[in-house]
Amino acid sequence: KLAALPHVKEVRHQGLFVGVEFDDSVNGVDVKHGCFDRKLLITAIGDHIIRMVPPLIVTKEDCDKAFEIIKESVEAL
Repeated sequence: KLAALPHVKEVRHQGLFVGVEFDDSVNGVDVKHGCFDRKLLITAIGDHIIRMVPPLIVTKEDCDKAFEIIKESVEAL
């Protein structure tokens, strides 16, 4: 689902460790702040990459909710 978001160049992952790289029109720090305002903690790495490290007990519903929050944050930019 993350790869289908607007402005996404690449989605990388190793297990639950997920990174999303955006093109030059989206700032990762702005996405991070938008997610934080919507009660989701993620990390911005560099200018155009966000990183997520969910707990091992994460549920599918938690992942779906996180995706919706990230989607809202990206679309708001």
